[in-house]
Amino acid sequence: MADATTPGPPPALPPAPSAAHAELRALIAAYDPAVPLASASLPPADWYTDPRFFALDRDAVLRRHWHCAGPLALLQKPGDYLTGQLAGLPW
Repeated sequence: MADATTPGPPPALPPAPSAAHAELRALIAAYDPAVPLASASLPPADWYTDPRFFALDRDAVLRRHWHCAGPLALLQKPGDYLTGQLAGLPW
């Protein structure tokens, strides 16, 4: 189990035979989460700018778990609710 000082493994990709997914798998496999914090570096810039990584995060994290945020003032009475979108996904 990962804690604040030990990063967990990178997100798993669904099986896909395409060359694009193979390249994405190679980029993820190149990152070593076991490197000691003192000598670690940030993940490659592609992880922040490549739309494939955004899609991976959206599918691996945002679609699998509840993520709801909003002003508490809108949830004052029983039955009050919020709706919205996060990364293009409705909630």
